[in-house]
Order: sequence, then C-alpha cells, then structure tokens
Amino acid sequence: IRPRASGICRLYTILMTMTHHPKPSTTSSRSKIALVLFFITVSLLHFKCVLALQSSPTISLGRLQHKTTHGRIPPLSAEFGSSRTTTTTTKTTTHSLQKISTKPTSPRKQNIKTITPSSFRPSSLRRQTKRNARKGLKYIQSLLTASFFGASEAIRQSFWLFPMTLAVVPLYCIMLGTRATMPAWWPVETLDHLVNSPYAVAAISGFLLSNVFYFLSGLFMLDLIPLNKRTFGESRIRKFSSHLASDPLLGVCVLTAGAVSTAYHSVQALGSYAVAQELSFIDHGVALSSGLYFLQRLGLPSWKTLAIGGAGLVSLANPVGGSYAGLHSLWHFLSASATVSWGFDGYKRNYLGDLE
Repeated sequence: IRPRASGICRLYTILMTMTHHPKPSTTSSRSKIALVLFFITVSLLHFKCVLALQSSPTISLGRLQHKTTHGRIPPLSAEFGSSRTTTTTTKTTTHSLQKISTKPTSPRKQNIKTITPSSFRPSSLRRQTKRNARKGLKYIQSLLTASFFGASEAIRQSFWLFPMTLAVVPLYCIMLGTRATMPAWWPVETLDHLVNSPYAVAAISGFLLSNVFYFLSGLFMLDLIPLNKRTFGESRIRKFSSHLASDPLLGVCVLTAGAVSTAYHSVQALGSYAVAQELSFIDHGVALSSGLYFLQRLGLPSWKTLAIGGAGLVSLANPVGGSYAGLHSLWHFLSASATVSWGFDGYKRNYLGDLE
C-alpha cells in the first residue's frame, strides 16, 4: 500500500502546485478545498479496494504460501493476476491455512501450487479490469436510469407544490436586506379607510369572519361536521362527505388556505403594511398549490364549478374602487363554495360513475 499511497501524495503535490500559479484572484479557497476533498475521497476508495482485494480468500492463501516459501509478503500486483483465480469458500481457506500452520510437511505432500511472481499474467489483469469497468458502467447506467424515473415520478406526483416557492420570496429578500413587495399590477390594498371609519369594528370583523367559509368547507370535506341523521339519513350528502374524507389532504388544503388568509388579512387591516405584503406571497402560494392539488386528484371541474370560480375571480380582481373589503369577502365565499362543488364533480366522476 505504501508505494501506491506515496504515488497519490506525489500526484496531489503536483496538482496543488499547478493551482498556485500566479493567476488572478478568481481561484478562491473553495476550489482548493474541493480539490482536497476530491483527493481524500479517491484515496479512501483506493484504500477500500486494496483492503477488499487483500481480504479475498484466494489472495490471502497465496500471500501466506509465498511468505512461508520466500520469507516475505509479495506486492499485491503479483497476486492479482495469478492463474489460480478460482474463488473458494471461507471454510476451505481456513482449513487450508490450518493445514499449513499445524503440519509443516514437504511441498510434495501439501500438493498446493506456490504462487510466485513468475506466474503473473498481464492478460488476466486486463481482462479483470475490463470486466470491472463493464460492471461499473452498468451500475452507473442503472443508477442514472433509476434517478431519472424517480425524479420524473416525483415531479408528476408533487407538481402541485411548485407554487409554494412563492413563500420563499420574503425569506430571500430578507437575506438580501430588503423587503418583498407585490408587483404594481397586483398590489396589496390598504384598509386605512376602514380603520378610520366610524363603523371600523363591524367592517373589519365582518371582513375577517368571511374566512369562516374556508373552515366550514374544509371540515365538511374531512367529514368532521356532524350531520343530523334524521334530516340527511344516508343521503348523497353524507356519502359525498365521507367519500371526500378518504383523501384528507383535500380538506387540509382548504383549512390551510383559510388559516393563512385569516392571518394575512388581520395583518393587512391592523398590522404593518410591509409584513402584509410578505404574507401575501404565502397566501397566494397556498391558494395556487391547493388549486393544483384539486386538479390532480379530482380532474377538470364542471361548468357549474367554473362559473362559481369565475365569479369569485371577478370579485377578487376588485373592479369597483373602494369596495375591496366587500368584494374580497365575496371571493372568500365563492372560492370556498367552488372547492365543495369541485369535490362533488370528482365524486360523481370517480364514485357514481363506477356504480353506473
């Protein structure tokens, strides 16, 4: 191992001297650290391969035979290409070693061919090297193929989470020393006119309480709203609620959207405007991700659901100035209703369609 280790050290010294040429300061310490880590990894892999070769039964037996005959252990390269490359079991190797150590008879009675450096064949080493290279290429190919199909499957199953990257924008801006702001074509409305009005308590309370429709829809989709058996019995509504509860993430998405919306609008009405803009990114990310998850699990919505959602988007765009609180409260109601209607579309398509 020492000649090989010294060769690696010499190669490392040469490459390190090459990186110290008087060039501009673009060669930072990161490249040097990466180079050191690379050679450490290569050295460890080399040492592991040497230990694996030394621990194989055939080579261990040959080394012991050569030591008993010549009084020293030969280098590993003289044994790797031996003509006797057939593998033996650990039990046979141990038994042979015990025979050599306990019964030092003549070489004729031992009937074991001594492995010497003269029996080295370069052709067998080349064949073994090619065989190992083919195995390594097949392993790398299988690893890349599995990684590709695994990544494509993960993207196909989790594409609905991509809009949640909007929640990273405020953190990124804080790291840069700035504050995140919504674009000029989609600003965060201020509610100073409500706060300064004589009916501020009633207006702000009604605006914030409009998020209750999200919680009602989410609890219904989780089958957590107790329905009166005398009124509903085993009607379609009870079956619909229990069917949606089989995919609890649908209801969880609606509940999460309601919780984030409540926090965002509370800060918008009563807190800092800069913090409200940052919470707006999270609110939009949760809403878009929830919509994509509904699309993945329930398919395309019906015309009725599209009509409800379209009316909600019109109210969200706030076409009438000065009526943000009222129109946005209407958006909360229509969007929560659209989630239930969309769930019923999937229920009819996946459950009632199978029954028919």
